[in-house]
Amino acid sequence: MAGSPLDPQQWQLLVKARTAVTTTTDMLNTVLDLSRIELGALQPTLQVFALQPLLDKLEMELAPLANGKGLSYRTRDTELLSLSDPALLELILRNLINNAIRYTLKGGVLVACRRRHGYLQIEVIDTGVGIAPQHQQEIFRDFHQLDHPTRNNHDGLGLGLAIVARLARLLGHPLTLVSREGTAALFGCVSPWSGR
Repeated sequence: MAGSPLDPQQWQLLVKARTAVTTTTDMLNTVLDLSRIELGALQPTLQVFALQPLLDKLEMELAPLANGKGLSYRTRDTELLSLSDPALLELILRNLINNAIRYTLKGGVLVACRRRHGYLQIEVIDTGVGIAPQHQQEIFRDFHQLDHPTRNNHDGLGLGLAIVARLARLLGHPLTLVSREGTAALFGCVSPWSGR
């Protein structure tokens, strides 16, 4: 349809259809990810790998989403190596970054890594709405979404952070969260650092 001449009403219908398909696909993939974790079908394959190619891939995929909302998206370059499962770590970071973009109205998102106490902390920092301390454990529960003015019906199922928490436990990568309501949020995923 997009390749043929359409009047404004037809274009509007096409955009709505595309949005519905994308939303449905995202939700289905989220439920499938959760099912695979619950069934034990995801088993980590740990290896040492450079983080920068993974961060570049995520930026290429997700920066346009941020830019489309008028947000900046930055990745701080790193030469650090991680000992983790690249595919599962990518899923954790993709969920954290998508969440940051979803709940940020102005400013942007920064993805950065640093060594701390012999470990590697990968951080997703946003200038979003923040999370009050009393809600910081709840957000990792299944189907839980905070009631906030930025939330709309296209914000998924409330499973993204639940998946993050399960994958982090599976990998043995503790999660950190520093935030308060009305200010930025910093989500961190701590993985073993390889000094090679």
